[in-house]
Amino acid sequence: CPTAKLHTLNLPYPYARDDDTQPQAGRSSSADYMAYLKASVANVKKHDGVDKVILVGAGRGGNAIRNYIQNGDGAGSVSHAVLAGTPAHGVWAVKGPREQSEFSGLSRFLTELNKPKDATGNEVPAGVQWQTLRSDRNDKYAQPTGEWIGNPSLNTNIGPASQALKGAQNVVLPGVDHREAAHSPAAFGAMYNFLMGKALTSVAGVGALFLIVRNLPVEEFAAYSVLLGLTEVLLALTSVGTGQILTRFVPEIFNLRYSWALRRLIGYSMGLRLALILLTVVVLIIFPLWLANWVSLDRWLVQLQLYLLVVLFRTTSNSEFQILEAMLEQKRGQTAYAAVTVGKFIGVVGLLFFHHTDLTSLILVEVVNEAVGAFVMSWGVYQASRNRPGDVTDVPLQREWLQKNTRRMIDFGIKGYTQGLIILPYGGMVNRLVAGNQFTAI
Repeated sequence: CPTAKLHTLNLPYPYARDDDTQPQAGRSSSADYMAYLKASVANVKKHDGVDKVILVGAGRGGNAIRNYIQNGDGAGSVSHAVLAGTPAHGVWAVKGPREQSEFSGLSRFLTELNKPKDATGNEVPAGVQWQTLRSDRNDKYAQPTGEWIGNPSLNTNIGPASQALKGAQNVVLPGVDHREAAHSPAAFGAMYNFLMGKALTSVAGVGALFLIVRNLPVEEFAAYSVLLGLTEVLLALTSVGTGQILTRFVPEIFNLRYSWALRRLIGYSMGLRLALILLTVVVLIIFPLWLANWVSLDRWLVQLQLYLLVVLFRTTSNSEFQILEAMLEQKRGQTAYAAVTVGKFIGVVGLLFFHHTDLTSLILVEVVNEAVGAFVMSWGVYQASRNRPGDVTDVPLQREWLQKNTRRMIDFGIKGYTQGLIILPYGGMVNRLVAGNQFTAI
């Protein structure tokens, strides 16, 4: 029974200490909560006979989940973590008042949790899929002033966006309050899309890869592996910071309900990204020999040229999925990804049935499915960016906002792009290209 796999945890002392480092009667510390969660996960794994669990935490529970995964050796036991209305950067971040409370953004507890985990500045550990759910403005524990914590004159240095975490899927639920960030229909829908919307995609993707590995001749699979690496490298090189800009600023403009400004930002960013990737693809299709020689694909020129179409469509889809996620339209994006991966799986099965398991046929299957995915994704972005009831109609105001923030957006994009380039040589996909360069022609 699926419901038998659902477990609720009841911490004996659910209230946090005023000072996390000092004992307090009837209160628990962050370490107490982590120990309780660690023991509970071990019991659930044993009871259900599973290797990994999904953790959903509201408010304080979200930071307990982060602490367990990061500091309690929990990464190997958790597949997904959902943090709803969690004060990831504190309820306040001010020197003096209860500075070592686990709700203080300046506490040792939160400072350690929020340290960057990699060169890109991600605040969540790798190996676990992360989602945060937050209100756009109605969570009383994510306010710029301290009315709801008994100090109206306090400037908290906290706002609604402080509950987001870099590296997680950050979802904004317009209009919900602190409780509803975890317990409303909108929250359940976002969780479902996050947890289950990707399940079909994952199963189909793994299934297609398994069939490819088992049936594609070794030399052709080696060439295919190098082509996969080429895709990721070109995606990174041609982004020029547009991905970082879209991920960071689309939610901000969306929450302001500046639909005109939103469409301008999407149009300019996507136009630049597509122009660069299209130019790159066209040049490499016309002059493929240099690249083919460098990665030892001399014998696979036609396949390389065909695969560059996959790169073009996949770049479009990836950028548009970032936009849809930022506008709470994950369902549209996941539908497109599901269509691509399921279509690829069906296509691979078809190739096996008709005995056409060769690299060229496989690439043609991918081109068709990636084109369908890009079209579905583009349509989703178009639908999601249309005017909504209550949107601001003052175009000069929105134009002024864009002009004031253009420098900030460009700086953010450049920093993100630079960080990406710095870590790019250390990725597994680059290693595939280097290996192709070092070995004899495939």
